[in-house]
Amino acid sequence: MVALPLCASPAAAQFVCDSTAGTGQGANAGTSGTNLACGPNAQAGTGAGQFSATAVGAGATANANNASAFGQNSTASGGGSTALGVGSTASVGNSVAVGAGSTASNLAATAVGFGASATGFGSTATGSGSQAAGQNSSAVGYNAVAGWDISGAFTNDGTTAIGQGAQAGAGAAGQADATAVGRSALANAASATALGAGAQANATSSIAIGAGSGAGSAAFVDATSTNAIAVGNGSKVNANSTGSIALGSFNTVTGGESGAIGVGLRVAGTGSFAIGNLNTVNANASFVYGGGNTVNNAGMGGVGKIQVIGSNNTVAVTTTAAGASVIGSDNYVDAPNAIAIGNGLSVTGESAAAIGTGGTASGRISAAFGALANAGGTFGNEGTLALGAGARAGTAASGQTYATAVGANAQAQGANAIAIGGNAATGAGAAAYATGTNAVAIGNGSQATATNAIAQGTG
Repeated sequence: MVALPLCASPAAAQFVCDSTAGTGQGANAGTSGTNLACGPNAQAGTGAGQFSATAVGAGATANANNASAFGQNSTASGGGSTALGVGSTASVGNSVAVGAGSTASNLAATAVGFGASATGFGSTATGSGSQAAGQNSSAVGYNAVAGWDISGAFTNDGTTAIGQGAQAGAGAAGQADATAVGRSALANAASATALGAGAQANATSSIAIGAGSGAGSAAFVDATSTNAIAVGNGSKVNANSTGSIALGSFNTVTGGESGAIGVGLRVAGTGSFAIGNLNTVNANASFVYGGGNTVNNAGMGGVGKIQVIGSNNTVAVTTTAAGASVIGSDNYVDAPNAIAIGNGLSVTGESAAAIGTGGTASGRISAAFGALANAGGTFGNEGTLALGAGARAGTAASGQTYATAVGANAQAQGANAIAIGGNAATGAGAAAYATGTNAVAIGNGSQATATNAIAQGTG
């Protein structure tokens, strides 16, 4: 008698592959075509007529023609669909889900990344946590969202979100064709476009281009400003500013159909524009070009139709200065319909005008033409005219209205007085000098100091 040694029983396989019409350790490959199931409880083509299905992984399921599922509990249930990753799901024809927990649940949808979800027809979600819900929408980046709402209340077609936390068409229904590119960029409005980290285009057909590292430093368009455009870091188009434009760095526009092009501009008003740097415009239908100009800094109502070209001009300080025009630098204009052309001018009379350097026109309908010419002085005498360098009309006292001084240093210092004649020197005995009411002095050195007096000639 021969004794035989005891031998252990063969170990059961922990991973089993079965081809068509086979089972093993729970793996199940259907009977039609070339199906392949690998892994405990894997299923491939188990439905009637399903062929060329492949399931690899414990609990993997590929029950559709040409479907492929790779990974534990992955599911490919649409014809030609592919699911790759633990718990991934591709449930509609030609859909692709790659990444643990990824989902592609519409025709030709693609989801790539941990927890990525593409639920719209032809949609693409790439990046962990990315969501693309609208038809032909695309979300690329960590937690990027295109046309999707967490509650499932709406989807928006044709949306594109690229960048970490970018959102396009994710705010409400009706936000189709929005585009957001950049970290935390937001384009939550129909046909809106936001480009740059933190850029926000929140109104229909609005455009925001520009990045920023902190609150308020990226380009921004308010949700109420349809068709507005903000381009540049920190540029903003505020509420109720339809069709407005802010181009450059740190510009702000408030008001419909207005614009700011440059750096550090502030425009508040309807139909107004500022071009340059550091201009402030609080007026309607106004235009400012240059640098450091200020129009209505106090924000008075009724200011409008002001035109400024130059630098460091100040307009509308205590009154509206509506209709004023300024060309030059360092001018001060504070009256309606006033005109200043030159440098260092002061025009404070309504409908007054000053041309030159350092001149003053303070009375209503007064005019000062020439360097240092002065019409109206500190008294604001109406209708005065000073023509010539240093000419003075109605500057000595109140009531010297409608005085006229013509010539260098000529003086007309009486009501209706006229002085014609210039001189390099100033005062009586030099240029023409008329101080009496209705007095007339004509000629270099002429003097008319009494009421109704007339002096003609030289000296």
